[in-house]
Amino acid sequence: MLTPEEERVYNNGERLIPGISHDLRELLRHRGVYRFWYEIIRRDMAAGRTGTRISIVDLGCGVGHGCALLSRLPNAVVTGVDFSGEAIAYARAHYAASNISYVQADLSDFVATMEPYDYVVSRNALEHINNGLEIIERISFNHRLAFDVPYNEAPVNPYHYLHYVRAESFAGLANTEVIYEDMRGTLYDALTGNRSIINIMGLSHHDSFPPICELGLHFPIEALSFSDLMSIPDLVRAIIQVEDRLDQLTAAIYEHGDAMQQVRSASLQSEQMHIASREMISELVQYTSDLELRQNRMATEQSAIIANLNRQESKIERLAATLSNIINRVKNLK
Repeated sequence: MLTPEEERVYNNGERLIPGISHDLRELLRHRGVYRFWYEIIRRDMAAGRTGTRISIVDLGCGVGHGCALLSRLPNAVVTGVDFSGEAIAYARAHYAASNISYVQADLSDFVATMEPYDYVVSRNALEHINNGLEIIERISFNHRLAFDVPYNEAPVNPYHYLHYVRAESFAGLANTEVIYEDMRGTLYDALTGNRSIINIMGLSHHDSFPPICELGLHFPIEALSFSDLMSIPDLVRAIIQVEDRLDQLTAAIYEHGDAMQQVRSASLQSEQMHIASREMISELVQYTSDLELRQNRMATEQSAIIANLNRQESKIERLAATLSNIINRVKNLK
């Protein structure tokens, strides 16, 4: 059961709240797409195509779970934009980080005045805007643009304004590849006999960047499994949701049931699950703390390695200059 706040964020099923709303498959699909975009940016960074600091904007970020994932990229600065004040408030409360800022704004207005970001992403948001594809065509970006909308959808959803979007719908976008997503969350780089395609993705790149097909990604990219799915905060919220549901069931049994033995049994099971869930939360908190410590150590080590490489590069440059001088002197002696 959703709280009044969650009901407003949920927006009749049009907005995902990880661990709270929707079924597992929906969460797998959303997290899988953001993981795909994360991997593209990571490969750009590893190849030295980006600067030290990268800027990312998520248009229609919802509650911010995608921003939280992208914020884990080294030296990333992420901006999440959504029209819903309730969603932005939820994002700030549940998916905050020092390198994430959340902005409540109409996407049309925001895009009209925004400075170019290195990476622009948008997950299942543009279909809620009359001129969603036109907005995308007006966006300036430094490296890549990635977005998706329902594929070839008929006008059956009263909240969706984009219909029958196919590959040819992206003709106004230069340097754009098309990816398809099926019901399981598997990603394809071409239409196949699969009839369960539900989303179509556009991936545009700057002239100086290679297309996705040259990044070494191998399609189809299989959907995430449950073990890949939930972050620690998501798991904690899911456990709390189960506890709340157990409380409701126990109360209902006491109110409507006549068999006291069933009541006592249900109450005992509920208490046992409460204890187990509290133990899980304690373990998860400890795991999170250990993970943060490891990440901090890795960041420190990475900085030390980069500093050492810079020193070595300076030494090499000095040696090269010295060698060049020696060669010139030898030539002069001749």
